[in-house]
Amino acid sequence: MKIQNHYMSDSSDSFRNKTVQVYKNDYPELLNYYRSLNEDNDEINFVNSEIRLVNEYIKPVVESRKTELEKKGTLDLTNEMIKKGLSSYNKIISFLEIKKLELEKESNELSTIINEFEIDLSDSKAVEKIIYLNELGIIDFLRTKTKAGISNGGLASVLSGITGIKAVTIKPSLNRLSSNDMLDNKHPYYTQKTVDKIKTFLIELGF
Repeated sequence: MKIQNHYMSDSSDSFRNKTVQVYKNDYPELLNYYRSLNEDNDEINFVNSEIRLVNEYIKPVVESRKTELEKKGTLDLTNEMIKKGLSSYNKIISFLEIKKLELEKESNELSTIINEFEIDLSDSKAVEKIIYLNELGIIDFLRTKTKAGISNGGLASVLSGITGIKAVTIKPSLNRLSSNDMLDNKHPYYTQKTVDKIKTFLIELGF
């Protein structure tokens, strides 16, 4: 599967000639690649894009058969689509629609929790606190407040006073943020699920 060619145009080879089970197996890899294209790409946008691409791919066949069936005085389009080999594409769309509903439900539940309660984040893991500080622009802001610049070691010391995290734990994360190597499993942004959770939370708060 040539995932690197995905999303380069209005067509895609992510779903062509696949059963729904094969597509489900490929889904995580396709999602990861989509996320790698832009830091703002999230799963709901990926699902919406996939639904659009599949629908656009089968649209000419669907419209053609619909016209023919209308001329024959019948509208058994579902049966005709199965005959034309589009059954798998329809199942892929159904899978994506269900996934979309699940993601929207999770987002709505999180929004309700945030609106109804004050959430105490003081027990957040060290890596989560680093992500919060970075997403809020606090790390970059602190760098601008020094006249002659500041080393990651110096900044780690300052942040240790704010967060309660040991400076020796913070410094490696600051070094990796500077290198921006997302493939490094010690990078704060390595676990995408954690990053998405924090970004969604901040967005819900209005940041």
